[in-house]
Amino acid sequence: MTAADLPGRFRPIIEQVAERISAGDFDGPARDYSRSDHDLGVWAREYPATFIPLPPEAWHHADAY
Repeated sequence: MTAADLPGRFRPIIEQVAERISAGDFDGPARDYSRSDHDLGVWAREYPATFIPLPPEAWHHADAY
């Protein structure tokens, strides 16, 4: 599935999660979107690059699984 196949209703949620992660807010997405008590930020804190909010052109390069 490509980003073009991704239902439009999911894009704002994905953009919001990416924005929160880029701001270092890992508790917010875990609280709002996860039914697990797993630390969703563990991988992001260990990742060696900087996260940024999704730019509009990101959807042209995205794949959805």
